[in-house]
Amino acid sequence: MVDLRFTASTHGFNHTGDFDGMMAFVRTADELGYDTLRLADHVTLVDIGKHPEVQSPYTVKSQIREIFVLLGYLAGCTRRITLATGVLALPQRQTALVAKQAAEIDLLAKGRFQLGVGLGYNAVEFATMNADFHDRAVRFEEQIDVLRAFWTQDIVDFAGQFHTLEHVNINPRPVQQPIPIWFGTGNLDQPMPSDRILRRIGRLADGWLPLFALDASLKPNPSAIAAIDRVNAYARAAGRTVDRLPLELCIWPGGRSKMQVADQIKMLRDMGASDIHAQFSSSAPDDLETKQANFQIDSLKRFREAIDLLA
Repeated sequence: MVDLRFTASTHGFNHTGDFDGMMAFVRTADELGYDTLRLADHVTLVDIGKHPEVQSPYTVKSQIREIFVLLGYLAGCTRRITLATGVLALPQRQTALVAKQAAEIDLLAKGRFQLGVGLGYNAVEFATMNADFHDRAVRFEEQIDVLRAFWTQDIVDFAGQFHTLEHVNINPRPVQQPIPIWFGTGNLDQPMPSDRILRRIGRLADGWLPLFALDASLKPNPSAIAAIDRVNAYARAAGRTVDRLPLELCIWPGGRSKMQVADQIKMLRDMGASDIHAQFSSSAPDDLETKQANFQIDSLKRFREAIDLLA
């Protein structure tokens, strides 16, 4: 379908440590013509037994590679697919350093980079990064302005609540000026963002990544459609020229026929999706280490066949 882009992610490898299997998956996605590859980011992992207040699928037993080092490696191992963070907890990090790292990835990948960012949700991880969990929303908004300034200006001067920059830059600047910034939001238990978050997306984001999905009957969710319409209205109210902000919606194709998956893709497109993110369930727990890569690669191929039905 020429009016949709398709995303794969390495999330199926976040608990296995199978780097060779993950690389086979990445190369397959690139060869099959997927448009975007998303990679998870967590600097530190939490012992949930000692921190029951943290609600996260990632624990001290997970295997999360350092995101920017890995992206630099993948830039040289792929040819066409856009590399994307999915997503980076931006307020944990020094803004100038993120600007420098993102610019370098974009240069290495020759313009094939997208920065997916979010507020972050894990207070324990924030503490390990010596970052304030409570002011992360206001810090995040200022960081977006600073990032774009670093990527587009020869010399940056900026005076804000959290940043004071006087006659500095990050040469070399990226290929894309600015690098697209997509906002991740919500979680599977609470996918609907507040109106304040929707307004922020409409005002600042280049695209967004909510966790909306089709309902139990595989029909569009009316509340999700309303939220999507509000984001687009907020974008127009902010003076932006976009008619509809780029939107990536998820699909879980496991256990469905190729025709059923094709029908779901159509419904997500009708909800307003510009991008479809295929989420593949993990293989059975007892096969996690030995068969996960084959399962994920086979799922990539089957989903590609469903896409081709819509060509």
